[in-house]
Amino acid sequence: MITQARLAIRLQRFEVIAVVVVAAVVGLSALIVRWRLDVVGVPSLCWDQWFGNMGATNADCTVVVEAFLRTNEEEAGKIMAAMAIVPLFAGVFLGVPIVAREIEGRTAPTVWALAASRPRWLVGRLIPMLVVLILALGFAALASEVLWLGREPWGVVPRFGDVGLHGPGVVARAIATFGLSLLAGAFIGRVLPAVIVGVMLCLVLLLGWGLAVTAWGNAVAEVRDMPADQSFEAAFPGGTAMSTGWITPDGRFLYDHEAVELAPPGVDPFEWLYGVASAEGYRQVARGIPGTAYPTWSAIETIGFGGIGLIAIALAFPVTDRRRPT
Repeated sequence: MITQARLAIRLQRFEVIAVVVVAAVVGLSALIVRWRLDVVGVPSLCWDQWFGNMGATNADCTVVVEAFLRTNEEEAGKIMAAMAIVPLFAGVFLGVPIVAREIEGRTAPTVWALAASRPRWLVGRLIPMLVVLILALGFAALASEVLWLGREPWGVVPRFGDVGLHGPGVVARAIATFGLSLLAGAFIGRVLPAVIVGVMLCLVLLLGWGLAVTAWGNAVAEVRDMPADQSFEAAFPGGTAMSTGWITPDGRFLYDHEAVELAPPGVDPFEWLYGVASAEGYRQVARGIPGTAYPTWSAIETIGFGGIGLIAIALAFPVTDRRRPT
């Protein structure tokens, strides 16, 4: 088994080195930026002044707050954006060549004839790549988690900021892209076309996942009274906004555009809502997902992407077993 692992890594040494280097660079950058944010050392009093006075603070607070926000936006934001690409890059880069390169290079007839069985051969080739993927992306995911925890020191944890760009969900996304790319490579048998198809499959997966996020959000959304300062964050600490609206005296929820249509003709609808309607029992509310729901979503994301990846890997076995070697 050790010999097979060494052979697998040697055959894909370029891809392995590229994935490890990219994950290491992004992960180390995340840790460095987190250190830079901590070094700024913004006192909590400065954050209270900044948000309480709409950015108006004393001179000393202004200097440190602006330095923190600048680093947060220009450096931490770019690293988090990279974390959206790294799992896709790593999964496709490691997954496609496992079967496709052997078929395209016309070495498949020989290696499959020498192997005890194609499934056993495939296990020996994919396990080392999967281990490399999990270790490399695990480091990047952990580092991005550390950075995420330091990006909003004024906020609460858990929260939905940078959702999907840190933590175990990153590794699960990489496993999903790896599985889909492995399957594409086994089915198509040529590296470049399989890369194109693998990327397309992954993009379709991410698009579908976005729709699933929306559906889940609508299912778990809560309606809470809008605070006097009209702050959504105060209504849903760490949460994500969906909409604002009104609760009628009989308990119905109305979106803002529906509520203004109830105003009498010739009357300013917003003045009517905040004046007459409010006096008659209409309540302004916010609809959203509380930050306390984030661990649930993180678990769903990890299990969902991981499950898709494992299913795709399982499907690659019968495809490879029945695949013509040329």
